[in-house]
Amino acid sequence: MTKVMWLKIAVLLPVFVLTAFTAAAGQITSRDDFIDMEKALQEVCVELDEMSQDLADEYLDILEQLQEIVEDYSEYISDLDTDICDESTISLKVFTEGLKSSRYAENHKELLSDIEDFNHRLKRMEDEHQDAATKADRRCSRIVRNLRREMNMLIDLAEDHVERVHEREKLDANIDLYLKEAIRLAIELQAYNKELIERTIEVPLVPPIPQRKKLHLFIPSIPLDRAKGEIGLVREFRDSLRVKRSDYTITVVNPSGDVHLTGWDKNIIWATLEIEVKAASRADEKGFASRSSLEMETSGNTYTVNANLPRISDPSTKILTSVLVVNVPSGNPVECRNAFGKMIISDLNHGAKATGQHSQISLENIRGNVSVENTMGPITLEDVTGSSIRAENSYNPIEITTCEGDMTIKNTFDDITLEDSRGQVTIYNSGDVTVRNHTGDVTITNTYGLVEVNRLDGNLRAINAYQPLIIRSVKGAADLENTHSKINAYDIGGLLSATNNFGQIWGEDLNGPLKVFGENGTIKLVFDRELHGSSMVTASYGTIDLAFRESSNIHLKARTVNGDIHTLLPLKILDEGTTKSMEHKFGQGRNPLAVSGRNTSIIISAAQ
Repeated sequence: MTKVMWLKIAVLLPVFVLTAFTAAAGQITSRDDFIDMEKALQEVCVELDEMSQDLADEYLDILEQLQEIVEDYSEYISDLDTDICDESTISLKVFTEGLKSSRYAENHKELLSDIEDFNHRLKRMEDEHQDAATKADRRCSRIVRNLRREMNMLIDLAEDHVERVHEREKLDANIDLYLKEAIRLAIELQAYNKELIERTIEVPLVPPIPQRKKLHLFIPSIPLDRAKGEIGLVREFRDSLRVKRSDYTITVVNPSGDVHLTGWDKNIIWATLEIEVKAASRADEKGFASRSSLEMETSGNTYTVNANLPRISDPSTKILTSVLVVNVPSGNPVECRNAFGKMIISDLNHGAKATGQHSQISLENIRGNVSVENTMGPITLEDVTGSSIRAENSYNPIEITTCEGDMTIKNTFDDITLEDSRGQVTIYNSGDVTVRNHTGDVTITNTYGLVEVNRLDGNLRAINAYQPLIIRSVKGAADLENTHSKINAYDIGGLLSATNNFGQIWGEDLNGPLKVFGENGTIKLVFDRELHGSSMVTASYGTIDLAFRESSNIHLKARTVNGDIHTLLPLKILDEGTTKSMEHKFGQGRNPLAVSGRNTSIIISAAQ
């Protein structure tokens, strides 16, 4: 039995992995349970002849396809506008519960009944929305239509399977009992094996934490630290400095604490430093305060504002608060450094450079070039306009909103979010990346995180690994690469180039042309509008699933070696031994589409 033999692979995994792993699947919680379950499956399979084993294999294939559909469409359904599409009507919960329980294993007809009832609801919803005028309605209709098409294919498979089982039962009254038990045990083993492989093979180890760059900044031995209800000695320092040159850089430093810097229309730097210190005695607190100061000076072409705090040698001494508030002329360039506190910079007209450690950095309403570097703290940029915008962080998120300029954004093991902005953007990350409502070309290089781009007026180049690439509504070209996860591309206005290995490629509402390459995975493409230009789809060791409307105006040429071509359409398929081929024009057939596969099945159907 093919699937049983495949499941045995898990036994060959290292013993220490199996013993350390606790499965959530069914009754399997240990390596011994796994072996006992496999033996039980083998004992049941002894009672099945070859034809019956094929039936069990066939039903497991149907359940696997159902699981893939549930996983793929759950995300799309959750994104639908609930005011337009009734999410409860298209809920996949009934199938999720059926797959988790043994209900489908015990009664094959229940699966068929659930799918048929579900498809009737989908048909009613599709009829309601197919003539709607709004984009949201049309999107709902497309998702419902595609889901119904997938379910129709499962209905055909399930009906054939139920009929074959019924015929087999006439020959052997006990066959149904053996089939149910074999399938139930195989589902248990397959669920356990799938989760085990995801945890031990497919999910890569997080790389070692890189060495962080050392900033040229004095850091006290003890950062800000206040226990609940703790009160210390408070001191305030004030100073000002007249600014005679608008081209001189203003440098502001607080080595341990907050910086609040705001631009204004006066040629004066005005600063206030407030500290609160707690020590073993009041005398020690006063001694610390007396050695602290607010320093302001002019040196060369730089104005400097520095919170001078003494180095702490007594562990009983704590800096409870340290806040430096500075107003500077808005026309001067600014550099700001701090650690262990907030850095809030706003209302500047000549750019800013911000450097922090363990800081919360926020820049707002800045004109001019901006550079921000931080570690272990979030970065937020809002309403920043400059020819160059740079943000670099690690282990905390970067959020950029309503900014304009050429941007370089780098992060490590955390999120990057870019919204409502303009300019050419380059992103490097090893975490989630989200781009929404952006104008300009975007390049993304990422690993270990979801990449999602929605509503991009420009060209996109995105590379990812081990997590999905989800791309929606790109007006320009989209060049996409992924490995060990899926690529979803919807509403692409220009050339779509998609390459994937060990993952699915899904595409719909594509203007063309296309260059799609897949290996060890499935390519699913829906051509529901005219495809422009000369396109090609190539795959090896997988499946190419294509659905066409006549309005696509495609001249299709398909060829596969060591594979098959399946269709319910009245198409002529040439069989030349190991090579199958066909040719057909949809509509006027103005736009050529070459499809080729090796060890690949090609499925051709009409778009619903």
